Amino acid sequence: MASCRGGGSAVARQSKYPEEFRRQAAALVLDSGRTIRDVGRELGVNHETLRNWVDRMRQERDGGRPSDWPLTSGPSWCLAASGRPAGAGEGDLEKSRGLLRTRDGAVNRADIYRFIDAEKTTYPVRLLCRLLGVGHSAFYQWLRAGRQRAADRQRHDEQRVEVTRQAWSEHRGVYGARRLTAELHERGHRWNRKAVARLMRLAGIEGAHRRRRGKPCRKTASTATAPDLVQRQFHATAPNRLWVADISYLRAWEGFLYLAVVIDAYSRRVVGWAMADHLRTELILDAVGMAIQHRRPARDQLIHHSDRGTQYTSFEFGRTLRSCGVLASMGSVADCYDNAMAETFFATLKTELVYTRAWPSRHELEMEVFSYIEGFYNPRRRHSRLGNVSPDTYEKIHRKSLTHIEVSGR
Repeated sequence: MASCRGGGSAVARQSKYPEEFRRQAAALVLDSGRTIRDVGRELGVNHETLRNWVDRMRQERDGGRPSDWPLTSGPSWCLAASGRPAGAGEGDLEKSRGLLRTRDGAVNRADIYRFIDAEKTTYPVRLLCRLLGVGHSAFYQWLRAGRQRAADRQRHDEQRVEVTRQAWSEHRGVYGARRLTAELHERGHRWNRKAVARLMRLAGIEGAHRRRRGKPCRKTASTATAPDLVQRQFHATAPNRLWVADISYLRAWEGFLYLAVVIDAYSRRVVGWAMADHLRTELILDAVGMAIQHRRPARDQLIHHSDRGTQYTSFEFGRTLRSCGVLASMGSVADCYDNAMAETFFATLKTELVYTRAWPSRHELEMEVFSYIEGFYNPRRRHSRLGNVSPDTYEKIHRKSLTHIEVSGR
């Protein structure tokens, strides 16, 4: 169980990885068909360590239980305070621009110019250019430049398209032109955003974008059980000063999977999470318990902000926060803007993962959500608010700056 740190008291050294993290990592290897080295590389775990977790999980599934595997079926970090575990367009010359289109709808401009060059003795060049949607001046420029120069440019574009497609694929196919430009800059390709957008169009790829939603609920006046200490100012000067939390449901054919998260407002890092097929208070206790065990925040210096869901207003959860020296903060009822940072994370998760395909079972969706958070979102996904670096990288920069200040002050 995670213990809350008191002022000046020593904290016992615990495992770097929480039990639920180890279980999910082992299940990801056993149930997804991926290799231990592949999963270990994605999650940043030594492959021998991951192999031991897989062996324990395999032995447990076969009916045994390793001596060093926790005896409880629930997460081990539950707090002590919780006490729980064609047709119409025929004959239209304007629509004849699709004459030279390939099967996938792409248009090769060099082929259009070659077609005009071959037919210019039969039809006027200006007429052909107008019908095929190209400028006659561009056509004559192409003639002057020569076919070899056009072929060189096309070959160069094909090489850049392949580099762009590879970078896009390595980040789950969710990056748009802006984040992909930052990724390519880091790889040494100094292409601007418009050039990257053009290459994406040539490659036939696009970033994940959110679905259009209805209007947000209007704010209703009511008295919160805890004051709103944030007032929509989701800014923190250092880690472990402001955490935001929320719950969302993820749809699978088998039923809903409920996800509770705790996010550090300084770096946008998901510091705690829990998944279950229910909405009981244990779900958020597991999430905040993981965050406290992993981050070890100082007493009376951290604000935990959430909405006024029944789980967060429960006596049990309030007692847990008070016992750990965490200040509770709650927004108003039915106002999504009062917890906008957590809502933004769920919108990103659903856009880039959940809505991309159908999920037959909760277990399959649970494994992919775990892989997305711990293998992509925290260590690799770029955030525009963080200067286009990942949450983990942003916190490393913060720690280096503190070390530099301490060394300079000596």
